[in-house]
Amino acid sequence: SICFLVHYFGVSTAVSELSRPGLIAEVRDSNNNIIMKTDYSWRCKVSSLFEKDVPELMSHHSFWEIQDARKEDIGWTTISFIDKGWNEASELGPYYMKPWERLITADIPPLAEQWVGSEDCVACGNFSPAPLGTFRPNVIAEEVANRKRQPIPKNDAIQVSMQSIHINHSDPYMGRYFVIDFGREVSGHFCLNVEAEIDGQVIDVSYDEILDSRNIVNPRRFYPFSSDRFICRKGKQTFLTFSPRGFRYILLDISNLGQEIVINTLSCLERTHSVKKRDFFSCSDEKLNRLCELGAETLRVATEDVYTDCPWRERVHWLGDLYCSSLSAYYIFSDYTMTRRALFMFAQSAQPDGNLQAFCPTDRYVVLDAYAVLWVVSLKNYLLYSGDINAAISLYPTMKNVIHAMKNQYDKKSGLLLPHESHWKFSDWTYVDMEGISSILSCFYMMALKSAMEIAQILGHKDDQAKFEREFQEYSIVFNQAFWNEKQGLYVDAIKHGKRSTVISQQANCLAILTGAAGERDVNAIFEKILDKELLG
Repeated sequence: SICFLVHYFGVSTAVSELSRPGLIAEVRDSNNNIIMKTDYSWRCKVSSLFEKDVPELMSHHSFWEIQDARKEDIGWTTISFIDKGWNEASELGPYYMKPWERLITADIPPLAEQWVGSEDCVACGNFSPAPLGTFRPNVIAEEVANRKRQPIPKNDAIQVSMQSIHINHSDPYMGRYFVIDFGREVSGHFCLNVEAEIDGQVIDVSYDEILDSRNIVNPRRFYPFSSDRFICRKGKQTFLTFSPRGFRYILLDISNLGQEIVINTLSCLERTHSVKKRDFFSCSDEKLNRLCELGAETLRVATEDVYTDCPWRERVHWLGDLYCSSLSAYYIFSDYTMTRRALFMFAQSAQPDGNLQAFCPTDRYVVLDAYAVLWVVSLKNYLLYSGDINAAISLYPTMKNVIHAMKNQYDKKSGLLLPHESHWKFSDWTYVDMEGISSILSCFYMMALKSAMEIAQILGHKDDQAKFEREFQEYSIVFNQAFWNEKQGLYVDAIKHGKRSTVISQQANCLAILTGAAGERDVNAIFEKILDKELLG
């Protein structure tokens, strides 16, 4: 049988646009004959397994999940299931109807899947309920974080192995918790195979990459609400999160005991971009080798059908991350498909003024000027590494529009790029000064001008090449006049109200060297100063 479990967000997020829900599918045989398609003959109903009215994990992506196996239509995916009471599907129209209008051939292979099992139980104990007033109804992470815990040694009443957790406990008011280590960061759908003696036993699962000072997972360590709830029916059942989770550790809180419960399987169906790591680096320093391996594994786990910023927290397709992720992917995986996909996705996010969204797909308006110009640099890198001339030709108008959008933000008095007042002023998670006229943003912009010059040269647009080169040279002169502090022998971070900022960062000075804006200045002297521990804040 062929069955679908469909999740419609119903709200705008950082990973989806608010649109009309719909499902379309078609199966053909080896002779291209249609043997199955979605139409009015299908039967459907709102899933009773999932609680509907739960908030988002955070403002960026999907929701935490409450699954109640007591309400599930048991066997609904089997041929023998009787769909009495299910509704006839509503046939909306052909695939080219609005708002979809056209289907696009997949530009990456299907995601690679592998089952990853847990490796160790690092802690266990009892917990008492969270005091009333310390959590909101159905906000599981708050309830979990406020429970009172007492660590205990493993004993006959708690039999733990990496194959199963066996609890025989007679106190329904006292819960048991377990902290499980998967041995590494995983990204995918958490799976729980359970055998319960009674209805209503509750298992709350919380996720994180680290443990707190108590050696447990704290689901309110940061702003995501990193907990799900699974409510058992009597007998055997399997829970699988619909949305993926990123974690190394999980905290299992088991409530409403009173009778035996056995957890037979703790695993994760990991789903990542289908790539193979190649031997990209090796040296005599084992620590450096290990760091490179960790970097490669981080990129693999954080790449799904797009590059994401991280598996655990946001899981968002940020434009700024494209720059470093794509360069790493070229060396580690010899993969260009994901970068090509990302470049076109962000080009489709272009606003009327030519700026690009900071993340996509979304219908929220979030623009970072620094990220928009880095798209141009990423396009240049993609062209040089992949040789994909056709993609560069298609994206060339978008590139010119991004440069033009930045020129429209020039400060008339200084001739420098001024951040748009409605855009997020950000470059890196560290202390830099991005207020006023930013030297860091100016460096990113000069990198974009040089990249545009190279792309124009490769594509044979000689007039554009000359124009971008001239604009880079002119901007470089104004940049040095504005940001170079002769007394310090370094570049300052910003100019605010006509005065130079007192902040002098490593980022601003490294970028000035990287762009070539430092010109004939003593680069070694700049490096010595920004690496001097006595000068570092």
